[in-house]
Amino acid sequence: MSNTSKLERNAVAVDVINTVYPLLDPSTGIQGWYAHAASLVSAVAAHDALMCTTQNQEWVIQTLKSVAQLHDGFYEIPSHLWYLATMKAHQAYEDSSMLDFAIAGWNTTTKSLITPENAASGTHPLKNVTFNSTCHGDSTAGGLFLFRAYLALSAYLFEETGDQKYSTAAELSAQFIKSQLSNGTLVFNNITLSNCQVEVRVNTYSTGYFLEGLSVHANVTGNTTWTSFLNQLTSASVRYPGWARSDGVITEGSLGVPVGPDDRDFGFPLKGILIRGLFETYKRTTNSNLAALISGFITVQLNALLELAKSSSANRFSPSWPGPSSNALSPLGQLAALDVFNAGIGIATRLNPDAAKSSKHVVVIAVVVPVGAFVVVAILAAIIYFRRRKASTRRISLLSISTEHPSQGVEGQPMGESSYIQPFPLSSARNLDREKNPCSERSQHDAKIRNEYSHGHRSMPSEGSGSQYLISPVTDSSRQISTQVMSESGTTDRETSHISLSGPEDPTAIPELLQRLNRAIANLPHGGLQEGEGDDPPEYFAR
Repeated sequence: MSNTSKLERNAVAVDVINTVYPLLDPSTGIQGWYAHAASLVSAVAAHDALMCTTQNQEWVIQTLKSVAQLHDGFYEIPSHLWYLATMKAHQAYEDSSMLDFAIAGWNTTTKSLITPENAASGTHPLKNVTFNSTCHGDSTAGGLFLFRAYLALSAYLFEETGDQKYSTAAELSAQFIKSQLSNGTLVFNNITLSNCQVEVRVNTYSTGYFLEGLSVHANVTGNTTWTSFLNQLTSASVRYPGWARSDGVITEGSLGVPVGPDDRDFGFPLKGILIRGLFETYKRTTNSNLAALISGFITVQLNALLELAKSSSANRFSPSWPGPSSNALSPLGQLAALDVFNAGIGIATRLNPDAAKSSKHVVVIAVVVPVGAFVVVAILAAIIYFRRRKASTRRISLLSISTEHPSQGVEGQPMGESSYIQPFPLSSARNLDREKNPCSERSQHDAKIRNEYSHGHRSMPSEGSGSQYLISPVTDSSRQISTQVMSESGTTDRETSHISLSGPEDPTAIPELLQRLNRAIANLPHGGLQEGEGDDPPEYFAR
């Protein structure tokens, strides 16, 4: 089932969205759960961003505005989750009103942040409580009375606006969670700062929110210490036996797992948050091994949904991913599944069912070079062909779930059928100034946002600065190679690079030009490690 194409996975996701979004009531949430309703809005916006569509824009924006109006700007409900949802809406649709909501929400939430000064005094001006200045040998600064989405919101806002205050807040929050709530394997739900007692119960969503926020924060700041910790936490979280079976399928909220009914209702859909956090890490890491591990874990959940939790008659999914399936519509089951299919869309390499029959790719090169340099094109094509053949032998084996022969855990030997896919070429090594919405040109929009919201405390890197370009960015359209990864069916997977061929235009310069092309080929996807992929821990690149 991991051979399903991007479009096939999208078709299921669309069905899921169409069955569950009518069940969201702005006044009551989903079955009385406001946190789940916020998660749904975020997931729908994220789906539109993945598929480069505005299909659900009207519903997402109107829902957010209606909920804000009914609940005092989200203040009466789990506001941090709704503020993050407004940020997701802005990322998907470039709606400045949603960014305004996110910033206003961040300002409100930050008032409850424990600053270093608050930690030193053991008091907070808005809370009628006292607490310890330190717990477990570290400061309690950075704590928040509801922290789940704050780190991610702060990191996204820094990425969007460049305002240093968001990065400072994200750093405080990340330090607090690492020192007070994480054991390096997972993130615990709560800590009581008056006695430094950590709640022993764990849920996947706490780790998921932290992974999402930390992956963004590490990426946009270029902090290699956080990158190392993120690498460690990600690897441990996909192997944690407390929320997954030995075959890797997440069991949280599943039937037969001994939890209270409220815990099950809460855990049913929010386990998708772990997938969301892992997928954000996947998108931003330049470490191919880490990307393969995440891709494999997501594929396990995708296969479990399709083979074990899907109803026999429609795209309806049980909230219990190991099964049993049910033909009854479960809103919480649909919500949990949506995050998995979103991530499945993101890791898919094949864009249509025909292309799914083969994992081979052809590089199509469009070249405009001086007269006499056509021989370079022939040599380049031959080199690429043999590099592609060599790269094809290094495909990644991912797990396939079978109801008759369940496959192994992330590291075990397969008991059932295996399938082979390749993750997308990782994009973060290509461009430091990350394009937040790959579906459109963002340069003018980004400049406008920075002018409105940045206070000049941070100088933005110039395009092409730093180490993001191993080859100079194209500036002369008369001498450039544009490469695209194509499936054999002729469908473009994604644009991968633009390589400058600037240099002397006389035929005697061809040997030098060929050397440049050889260096450029080394940067083509799957022709070798991209920059940073061989690092341990993986390097992230700041925008």
